[in-house]
Order: sequence, then C-alpha cells, then structure tokens
Amino acid sequence: MALRLTRRKSLKVGLSGLGIISANSSLSHSNDRVDVTVIGAGLSGLYSAMLLEEQGFKVRVVEATNEIGGRVKSKNINGHIQELGASDIGIMYARVVDVADKLGLERVPTDIKVHPFSYYVRDNLVNLNNWETSNFNKTLGEERSIPPSRLLMTYLFKYNPLKSLEDWLDPRFSHLDIPLEDYLKEKGISDEALRLMNVDVNCSDIRYSSALSRFADIARLQFGGYLNASKEQYGSDAVILGKIKGGNQRLPEAMAESLQGNVYLNSIVRSIEFSKKEYEIKCENGKSYSSKFIVITTPLTSLKNIKFSPLLPKEKMSAIQEARYSGVAKIYLNIKKSFWDQDGFPASMWTDTPIERVFVRKEPDGSSQNIIIWVNGDTTKKIDSVPKNEMKEYILNLLAKIRPSTKGKLEVIDSYSWSANRFGMGDSYDYGPGHITKFSKAISSSFNGLFFAGEHTRNLDLGMEAAMASSERVVSEILDKTS
Repeated sequence: MALRLTRRKSLKVGLSGLGIISANSSLSHSNDRVDVTVIGAGLSGLYSAMLLEEQGFKVRVVEATNEIGGRVKSKNINGHIQELGASDIGIMYARVVDVADKLGLERVPTDIKVHPFSYYVRDNLVNLNNWETSNFNKTLGEERSIPPSRLLMTYLFKYNPLKSLEDWLDPRFSHLDIPLEDYLKEKGISDEALRLMNVDVNCSDIRYSSALSRFADIARLQFGGYLNASKEQYGSDAVILGKIKGGNQRLPEAMAESLQGNVYLNSIVRSIEFSKKEYEIKCENGKSYSSKFIVITTPLTSLKNIKFSPLLPKEKMSAIQEARYSGVAKIYLNIKKSFWDQDGFPASMWTDTPIERVFVRKEPDGSSQNIIIWVNGDTTKKIDSVPKNEMKEYILNLLAKIRPSTKGKLEVIDSYSWSANRFGMGDSYDYGPGHITKFSKAISSSFNGLFFAGEHTRNLDLGMEAAMASSERVVSEILDKTS
C-alpha cells in the first residue's frame, strides 16, 4: 500500500511555532495524549508521523539529539553547503521528490565537480595513464588495466546475478550470503585487487559484508540509471543527481514544521514497557511518554541500549545485537594555493592510506578552493582514533607525505565522522554474512504495538528513499492493526 499526502499544511515559521521542544524546556511533558509515539526525527520517523497524521492519528516524535534530520545533516563550511550525511537525491527517489515538492522546497542539480584522480599506491604517486604498466601495480591479468577506484564496481557489475530488485530476497540466491571477499576469491580475483577494492568500499569491510547485499545495491543502482561501471560514482563523470537548495537537511526540517504534534529533542530512550494496554517510554532525562503504538526508526545499534519489556522476539534481538554499520568520515580543507601545478599530477587523489579519497572541487568559474577527504568503511576507525586536537596536524602531515607539493598550501577547517556518532555508530546498515538469510524479515517485522522503520529495513530502495518507503510500510501495518 503506497500512502500519499492528501493535504498540504502551511509551514510555520520559527521555533515557537514548530512544536519542537527541548527536553530541558518547561513545555516538555508527557500529558499530551497521542495514539502513536515515533522514536527518531530522521526521514523515516518524520515521514511516518506525517502519514499517520494524514490518517487521523495523533502523533508525537522523540529524538535523542538536539536537532532534526538523523543522518541527513547539512552544514555551511567555508561558504559551501556540505552534506555531512545523505548527499544526493537519486533518480529513483520518487517519495523524496514528492514530499520536497509538496513542502515547497526547491531542488537543484548536485553542483560538486572534481578534478580527476591521481593514484597513490604502495607509497608512490602514479598518473592514471601510467597505472597499467606501473611497477607499483601488483594486480594481475585484466585487473591491471582497471583503475583502483573502479576495481570493485567493475567486478560487481560483471558478476552480479540479480536481474530484479526483489531477487536479493529470493532463496535461490541465498548461497551468495557470504563475505564478499570469499565470493571474489572464488572468481579468481587477486589478493592485491582485493586489498585495493577494500579501500573505498561502501560497506564496513569486504571481509565482512555479504556479497548478496552488495549485489542488491548494484541492482538498485543499475535500476536507477548507473549502468556503466567505468564511470566514477562521484565527480564530473558521475550520474547527474540532485539535492535540496540550501542543504538536504532542509527537507526533514520542513517535514517537522508541517507536523501538528510535538517533536521532543534531547530525549534519549532508555526503556519501552507495555502495561495497561499501552506502551510507556522512559527517557534518560527522566521524562516519560505513553501511547498505544510506537514506531521505532533509529539505527539498530542504538536499540542495544534500550530495555524492552516484554522482550523482543529472539530473531529481532539477535539482529540488534549483531548489527554493524558502515562508517563514513569527511574532512574539509581550504586550498590556500594550488599544489598540482607544481608536481604535474591530477589534483584529486585516490590513495591506499587512511584518508582514502581526496576530492579537489572545481568551482563554476574554474577555480579550486576546497577539498573533501572522504573515508569509507572500517578505515574510519583509524581517523576516529586520532585525538581531536591532533587531527589537523595528522591530516596535513599525511598529505605532505603522499604529495610533498601540498605542504604549506592547505588548511583543515572541519570534519565529521558518522562512526563516531554515539547514536548510529555508522552511516548505513551493513548486512554481514548470513544476515540476509537470518534477519531480513525479522529486522522489519512488527511486534504487538511496536513497528520498525528506517533505512536498515530497506527492501527495494536505497538511502533516503528506503527510509521513506519503510514509513509507508509501517503506517499500512498500523492501519491494518486498527481496522
């Protein structure tokens, strides 16, 4: 059942009219009688609340942090609106586009253009044109002609057996629910190619992540228009994507503004208990909230710290305890003076070091003023281990080692790591080996009056769209429960 917004509420302006309340406020109380409490003020939580209100339910939202958006987080850094979290609106993001349009938000093309990569592998900097014949290229056979940044996508495209978006849940493909590295080894991929593939992988680690899950993501990308593995996913050679003007976080903020019910910030849930025909939520700040139904949209890792009474079913508890999220860290730098003219190498860098990818942005006027260092997967743990007061020096020293021409020409201005976020501990849910077979149904299944939504319950969609699709599912489940 696909639910759509049936009416448009005028947006309220200013915090006083938002119904967004800090837990420390005297207005934060539990006597606002509601039908449903939604835990989490990210896209899935807010869209669930919107749809439930459209169906006549009274709803409140409780959020652990002090802001709206979840993993949709925008920040003005050095004059540019940077997306610290969800970065793009893809071709398949129909729900995201629909809600943005209904709320009067303007969408614009993604404006990030970047310089081509040079490659820093085994302590040596190499041009793309020289990679295939380089002595530092230790890959084998046909692998040698493939740039390191495209190795994984090339072979995922080549070997992906899934023909439809639903195939990943078909038992015929359950034999693929094994570590991605094991699968690729069976296909004869060399150890060096596997090492390079693991540098910027969109999961925690190829030694952990399920091959079936990776193939499912490829099927979604292909359906969404990413059809050529020789194209980079980011930069001037990438598929054209979009974003919300002023930052993607404006979308969840506008969604929160449109709600009639309250959104309670700084409300860390510690227990959920059923008694007297309704659920009671108790928060770390001493506040409690009651309702007949609860929609839980927070990452699985955050549920490890919540006491449930009665206990959740065994399979769901196992999925929570074994949950693992893929990290993403971004470090932002200002370019005081160009360095690439000095050494003659392409400005951006793909490296097998802890900073992985270094994107040098191209401005509309052709100048380059900013750099984004983008780290994926478990490598973010190395970045997170660097003390905050030593981060700038660490990054600049590592860049100077990789590329001496950068010395004295860059300054670190900001950074953010999702794996260091205490509530999510990562950017996106990563299915481990065997987890699709064991947990794909349990993760999203309801339990009495508890309903579960969020990107981690994804089925046919990716990212922001997956989060919002899950909202439609849980609202349908609640409607079925009350009919």
